Amino acid sequence: MQWVLRAEYHGWMGPNPAMRKTTVEIDERLIAEAKRVLGTSSIKDTIHGALREVVQREARREEIRALTTMDCLDLADERVMAKAWRR
Repeated sequence: MQWVLRAEYHGWMGPNPAMRKTTVEIDERLIAEAKRVLGTSSIKDTIHGALREVVQREARREEIRALTTMDCLDLADERVMAKAWRR
């Protein structure tokens, strides 16, 4: 089945007034399962929720990468850590 969707993007700079209509074929079973998982009722909300999940998942991956490599943390600075336990 084909659906006409209005896409909306909210980036870090706030709502983007540019909207785009598009026609896309979507598997009905996949939409139904995504609605169940996301707790949404409309196709638009389901797609927006799914897109948000993907973007948030990538942000979490980046945060985990930064923490595991200690990028941008003073913990990776030997001079800072040498003073950490001194009183």
